[in-house]
Amino acid sequence: IHNDFYTARDLLLMSHLQEAVHNMDIATQLLFNRTMAQIGLCAFRKGLIQDAHYCLSELYGSGRIREILAQGVALRYHDRTPEQEKLEKR
Repeated sequence: IHNDFYTARDLLLMSHLQEAVHNMDIATQLLFNRTMAQIGLCAFRKGLIQDAHYCLSELYGSGRIREILAQGVALRYHDRTPEQEKLEKR
């Protein structure tokens, strides 16, 4: 939240979302993972290296960082035709 790491971290912790996110739908899991990445980057920008490491190591620890952030991974339930995908890759 606008380079305020402690507020963002506290809001996320108060939501208790991290306890149940693994049982939620894929879209919610992606948003949670992206939020964790942003909070980690915020901590890094503020010079809070240990906090940044904690936030980002959870994501990188899986070894599937691009998948859990949905970066360059085709999702199973997309609504594009193969022709549209080919045009987007250009």
